[in-house]
Amino acid sequence: MEWRPLPDPARYVMTPEKTAGRILIFVEHYYEDLELWYPKIRLEEEGYEVVVAGPEKKTYPGKNGYPCPADRAITDIDSSDFIGLVIPGGWAPDRLRRYPRILELVQEFDRAQKTIGMICHAGWVPIS
Repeated sequence: MEWRPLPDPARYVMTPEKTAGRILIFVEHYYEDLELWYPKIRLEEEGYEVVVAGPEKKTYPGKNGYPCPADRAITDIDSSDFIGLVIPGGWAPDRLRRYPRILELVQEFDRAQKTIGMICHAGWVPIS
């Protein structure tokens, strides 16, 4: 067996120069906890800046009670600032699809051919 040094941990630290891009994640009451948090954490680990936006800039409870603070309100979002969108499932999509600005943002991402990730019931949003 050959001895190999461990990789330099600094190599994995994200700095503004290393940011891979900005991703938007929608949130609303009763989102599916793991369908929001797992993609958010993994995207951040890969160097993406993740912005969580809801109808209002406030904290939203997940289906299992885990809180998620929105970084911004959807009215403050410009789709040109992002390279992708993630819509988690749970019961949140049923609420999200009722907001005209949410539907506009999804259409803007689609027209710009940006990546849109939809998990489980999130498909309710773009078909609305």
